[in-house]
Amino acid sequence: MVRRDEGVDVARGLATVAMIVWHTTDGFLPIAERSGPFFFVLSFLGKLPLASFLLLAGVGIALAQERGVAKEKIARRGAELVLLAYALSAFYLLIEWVAAGRVVGSMNELLRSDVLHVIGLSIVVVSLVGRQARIAIAIGAPVVSVLLNPVTVNDGAPLFALFVDVPDVTVLPLLPLVSWTAMGALLAPYRRARWLFLGAPVAAFAYVSMNAVHGELGGVITRGHPAVLFNVLDLGARATVVLAVGIALAPTLSRFAREALLLFGRRSLLAYAFHLPLCFGGAAIFSRTLARNEQAIATIAVILITLAFCATRELAGESLRARS
Repeated sequence: MVRRDEGVDVARGLATVAMIVWHTTDGFLPIAERSGPFFFVLSFLGKLPLASFLLLAGVGIALAQERGVAKEKIARRGAELVLLAYALSAFYLLIEWVAAGRVVGSMNELLRSDVLHVIGLSIVVVSLVGRQARIAIAIGAPVVSVLLNPVTVNDGAPLFALFVDVPDVTVLPLLPLVSWTAMGALLAPYRRARWLFLGAPVAAFAYVSMNAVHGELGGVITRGHPAVLFNVLDLGARATVVLAVGIALAPTLSRFAREALLLFGRRSLLAYAFHLPLCFGGAAIFSRTLARNEQAIATIAVILITLAFCATRELAGESLRARS
């Protein structure tokens, strides 16, 4: 069995918990309750998972290559993840049809580029290039995104939606988000360095700069707005702190917390696929009807249900391997 880096898995587990917390908030909390310090903390947590998952995917690429895994094999795994993402989109759309008792949604919902698509495609790109190209991607992807979006934002096709913004199809395109995966691959050798915590002041600087640029230029912050350059730096720096916290926390956690976060870290994809229908759409167990205290209880419930599902799936896999 391949030995995993527990600190990286704990970091991925923290990102998974933050993801579930935000999705239950977005899915269950009424619009009228979305204000004040309570919601500010939840929305802050909601900004951590995407960049963290992409950065940690880059760390995973580097660690796999350190173990001698061929870059083609890693890239194939990324391509498989893109195909799985489309399959999940079809499955979620089917759930909506069953819940509604009729055909709902559109082809754009089936073809849209979302989180798993961009993670898979980023793995393909970053795994196939070397260090110098990764530096160029980490720095250049946001710049290219700003330069391309004025041209592409008003025209495109579902195929292009994987790479740049296409109206009504793209949710999360490769550009500029692949920057975080390249950053993770570059940071992997230094993952235990204390200076990774400097991501906190870097994020603060980038956040202030983003708002200053937006205030000066106005308009809506899209991936073609110059302010997005600082937004990418801000969220990437926050993800670096998540990595540093995960590695620092791993040896200090209680047994239950450690095992729970490690399980979420190993099974983050399964946790994503399982919990999402519980929070959104026709299969959601609640729908923006809960008070804050009720939403907090529902969040804990979804976390525990998802954890139990991941544990059951892992035990079943171990049982099958033992029999073979």
